[in-house]
Amino acid sequence: MPSPVPVEVFLIGRTLRGTLGEAFRAEVVALFENEHPGEAPVHTALSRTVELTVVAVTRAGAISVDAVIADPAFGQRMPVAATTAPGAGRQLFEVVAESVEGIRPVGGPQRIPSADGPAGADRSRRILVSVESAESLAFAVRVVSRD
Repeated sequence: MPSPVPVEVFLIGRTLRGTLGEAFRAEVVALFENEHPGEAPVHTALSRTVELTVVAVTRAGAISVDAVIADPAFGQRMPVAATTAPGAGRQLFEVVAESVEGIRPVGGPQRIPSADGPAGADRSRRILVSVESAESLAFAVRVVSRD
């Protein structure tokens, strides 16, 4: 039986836009390739939301990632894929960012006023990863910290 193909999601508790986001993507691809060498090309996807940048990496097949605030009051919605069952050759993974050690909740000690949203809003951040592959996958989440 072949080993599962790694799918890794790298998180940083900052919103990295433009060239900073692309530099983060390049950094985590280098980490992934160093730990999981292989012949197949690396597939990546990047997404951002309040105080969170996410890069998903795999060699298994096409990959997409969406990071959003749960409450629609923030003007974001979970993608349609979150409510559909995986088809043959498509696998879905969902992570609540606040459940990952090293990721602070929105509105925590380094609060961003514009991220507060309406009173009672669900500020949890959800990450949805979709991988186009029928292979056995090994899913992992890792926080990258910068001081």
